[in-house]
Amino acid sequence: MATAVCIVLILITWQPQESFSDKITHSVTFYDSANNPVWNLDISDHSILLKAASGMSLQTDYDYQLWIRLKDYPSAIPIALLPKTDSKEIARNAIFKPQDITLLAISREPIGGSQSGSPSEIIYTAVLDAN
Repeated sequence: MATAVCIVLILITWQPQESFSDKITHSVTFYDSANNPVWNLDISDHSILLKAASGMSLQTDYDYQLWIRLKDYPSAIPIALLPKTDSKEIARNAIFKPQDITLLAISREPIGGSQSGSPSEIIYTAVLDAN
C-alpha cells in the first residue's frame, strides 16, 4: 500500500513544464571609450536580460539606468537600473513589442535612478535596426 501511495504522489506532483519560445530579438553590447564591454542586453519576447561585464569600473556614487525609445513615441521610457555586477532579468513590459524598440540608452543617475522621469546624463546609446 505504501508503494502505491508513493507512486501516485510522484505522478501527481510531477507535471511537465509548459515551454514557450523566448526568442532573443536583439542583443546589444555597450562599450566604454577604451572599447571595453560594459553591459550586454538580450531582449527577447518575454524579458530583458541585463549583464554587467566582468572587470568594468563604475563610479559607485551613481546608478546607471536603461531607457528605451519606441517607434511613434516621443519620449524615452525608463526600464530598469542596471546591475553593477552580475546580471538581472526583468520581465518585458507587455505594452510594447521588442521590434518596436528603436533606441536603447544608458544614463548616469543619482543613486536610486532618475528623479525627474527623464534621463539626466546619457552616456551610451544604441540604435536598433527595424525588424
